Amino acid sequence: MSTPTHTTTRCEQLIPELILRLVRMLYDNRVTPHSSLLRWHLQKAFDRKVSPLEVREAAATTRGIVVVRRSVGCHFSVMLEKEPTYFEGFADEASTPVDSEVPSDLMTEAAS
Repeated sequence: MSTPTHTTTRCEQLIPELILRLVRMLYDNRVTPHSSLLRWHLQKAFDRKVSPLEVREAAATTRGIVVVRRSVGCHFSVMLEKEPTYFEGFADEASTPVDSEVPSDLMTEAAS
């Protein structure tokens, strides 16, 4: 019996499944699933550093999600291939300025 040249750790096996769960959770909370946020959650779950490459590779091989490169630097997001029917967009990327949601009298008071 031959010994595998690369042994897969439990952590490596769980990362794709956990990434999918995290992306779904972030969609539910209307938070964009940026790589840095996913890494933070994974590092908490596994109590070890998780590299952007690990996240990208795991996401690239996970069914139901896609890696989307952001325009700034080498950062990326991991998005669902199909948005849930209830999804109304990410709150952290809303096109409506916060000023328009706050009554003008409160804005005046805050400015003084």
